[in-house]
Amino acid sequence: MFWYIVKLTLCRCTYLLIVCLLVFVSSGLSKTYGLNKRSVDHPHILERNASVDHTENDLSAFCFRTQCICEGSKADCSQNYGNLTFVPRLPDNIEFLNFSYNNLTAIKRENFFVNVSHLQALDLGDNDLVYIHPKAFAVFKNLTRVFVDYNFKLTMEGLQPILSTRTLVRLDARHGGLVTIPDDIFRTHPLPSLRTLYLHDNQLTRLNLSALTPLGMLTDLGLANNHIYHVHSDRMGRLERLNLEYSPVFQFPVTCRNGSSLFPRLTHLFLANSLISAITGDVCLPSLTLLELTWSRISHMVQDMFGGHRFPRLTTLELQSQKTQRKVIEARAFANPALQQLNLMYNDLSFDSDHVSPLCFNGLTNLLHLQLSHSFFDSITQEKWRQLFKPLQKLQKLYLGHINLKNLSADAFKDLASVRQLYLYENSLSSLPDGIVDHLNLTYLGLEGNKISVIRESMFSATTRNRLTRLDLSGNPFHCSCDLLWFQAWFLSRPALFSQSRMTYQCKNLPGTELASFVMNPQACLLSHDVSTFIIISVSMVMVVSTLVTVLFRYRWHIRLLLYEAFRGRHAQLRRQRLRERHFDYDVFVSYAISDSDWVIRHLRPQLEDEWGLRLCLHQRDFLPGNNIADNIAESVQGSKKVLAVFSPAFAASPWCQFELNFCLRHVLDMDDALVVVALGELARARDLSTTMMAVLKVTTYVQWERDPPGDPEVLESFWGRLRIAFEEVLPARLR
Repeated sequence: MFWYIVKLTLCRCTYLLIVCLLVFVSSGLSKTYGLNKRSVDHPHILERNASVDHTENDLSAFCFRTQCICEGSKADCSQNYGNLTFVPRLPDNIEFLNFSYNNLTAIKRENFFVNVSHLQALDLGDNDLVYIHPKAFAVFKNLTRVFVDYNFKLTMEGLQPILSTRTLVRLDARHGGLVTIPDDIFRTHPLPSLRTLYLHDNQLTRLNLSALTPLGMLTDLGLANNHIYHVHSDRMGRLERLNLEYSPVFQFPVTCRNGSSLFPRLTHLFLANSLISAITGDVCLPSLTLLELTWSRISHMVQDMFGGHRFPRLTTLELQSQKTQRKVIEARAFANPALQQLNLMYNDLSFDSDHVSPLCFNGLTNLLHLQLSHSFFDSITQEKWRQLFKPLQKLQKLYLGHINLKNLSADAFKDLASVRQLYLYENSLSSLPDGIVDHLNLTYLGLEGNKISVIRESMFSATTRNRLTRLDLSGNPFHCSCDLLWFQAWFLSRPALFSQSRMTYQCKNLPGTELASFVMNPQACLLSHDVSTFIIISVSMVMVVSTLVTVLFRYRWHIRLLLYEAFRGRHAQLRRQRLRERHFDYDVFVSYAISDSDWVIRHLRPQLEDEWGLRLCLHQRDFLPGNNIADNIAESVQGSKKVLAVFSPAFAASPWCQFELNFCLRHVLDMDDALVVVALGELARARDLSTTMMAVLKVTTYVQWERDPPGDPEVLESFWGRLRIAFEEVLPARLR
């Protein structure tokens, strides 16, 4: 019985031991995964941890319950969100402690950090920290880096306990509640070793650098995204980087005092998104290599504004996206032999106007990179182009994207033999001159988003094609034909050269077809280019001639009537003589539609025959029965002194009326006479008229008869009076 109890006890103990091991392993894996997740959620953890030495062989393990993980010389006790209210005892080799995201709003105990007094770096970020005990940091002897960023209510008074740590090399208090920097704060807390001070994203309104002069070792000062509008300069002998980006600074900082520099070692000055509109007065920045003025308000860049005597070592100048409408650049505005990179992108500079001097780049003898994208070059002259780029003998990288460039001359890059990278994206280039880049030492050419339809084999020499390591022609409307087969072969043979997706190389004339996959029938490519050109020209000429003949035939009456009107006055005497000498059966031949007979019988015939004594030829009354209609028309027209046409929609719709009209027109033109036209109703719409009728109405003054004439006798008198003038030559002598 005794041994049975022993065995049962051992079995249960073994089972419990296995369960505990599984739980431990599971918890360890979970905690390790948690560390990786925090590294993603808290992006500055990686940056800070990178400063702590560790090897790939270091193993992560819990070093305090499940709330802290130690890895090499780092301890991560972050993201406990109030569940860890004190700093636990950690291994002696821990140099960096991440205590962020712990809802640590106040450090109330003097001995809060007593368990980790040997730390070199401490992260208290994202804790909503407001208060720190005045002696809480007194325990640290080797603390060099402190991060208290993203504590939005932490004021300068709250920071003072940290400032008592004389060993500090870096203090990061970004995204805090700082409103001002007291003038005596660093005299009370001199921090003799501090090299980096980051106060970005606070509420500072002014910067008095005199308050920072006690920081004799300070090299990096970050004050971006504050409300600083004025900078009171003072000597900062060791300062190398000054960041005032995204602050409303309205004046370039004073850099000189009695002819000597206040910032003799400053190499980087960041003033992006400021209110600075000019750089006036003396500039004493002998070591400055980078000047960042992106999104500022500089509209007028005067001569020597960025010259070598003001910025003797300036290598990089960022001037993109100036927030002004009209921008002027004078000659030699950038005359600085030290300058290597100049960025003028997104400024909408009018290089094709007088606002930009053709000599603005003179003096840039060592410029390597020039960014001019999103400017205007569309109507620039070749002479100004040459003047702009000729001084840039050492230029290696040139950006000319989205500058409204429509064409390039063969020698556009004649003076830029050193260029290795050329960006011409998103322009309106439909082609490139043959060999335009062959003399360049080009390795990259960007032509994406242009209007190039055909790449000729002669465009790039064999040497250029072998030298290029990347050629971007994506987004162009390629016309896939025989002329593009050689380019397709090149495209397929060097996929690394054309590294963009094949989907961006499409056949514009074959929707849905990629350049890489289009196929041409070999028979279609047998004809030479010259033969194809001859055939195209011949067919084009035939089409032009056919079109011309069609147009002449369609508008023949327009042309004939216009010519007749131009020369009619010369033949008036001969026409009157023929009227006297020839015998005519009728005075007036009337051409009208059958549906207009009522108007002719009720109004026209009584007036012309009964009142004026003229004999009319009316087809209903006077055409001989049994005769061919065409013969009746011909005989009647030729036997009449005058011809009257009654235009109406019914007249336009009648084929016989149109036949009659054509015959009448030929007759009056042969007789050097004019057709008399009466229009019944409105004929304003061209679709209601035939081509011949439109030709007549354009060159002939016609008499208008309204369908329902008003009772006013003056209207009728005017109508008959005008018609009487038209028939004056054939009226009886008593009525003339």
